[in-house]
Amino acid sequence: MHKHLVAATGLTDRKVRYSSLHVTRETKMPAVLLEVGYLSNDKDDALMYTEEFQQRVAEGIVAGIKEYLGL
Repeated sequence: MHKHLVAATGLTDRKVRYSSLHVTRETKMPAVLLEVGYLSNDKDDALMYTEEFQQRVAEGIVAGIKEYLGL
């Protein structure tokens, strides 16, 4: 998922962080928590409100899911 989002967004690669979070730990299915950008970052904030950026993020997520499923 990570490599697809980095490629799709063009934003700074803030790397993958691992944490034992309830939303990803307490589930019976595969789970991922994505932070696409930060509203406190002016560049990220401006981009996240554009339809083009949102479409690229959606396509990156789809690509990550397809890779995970081997499709």
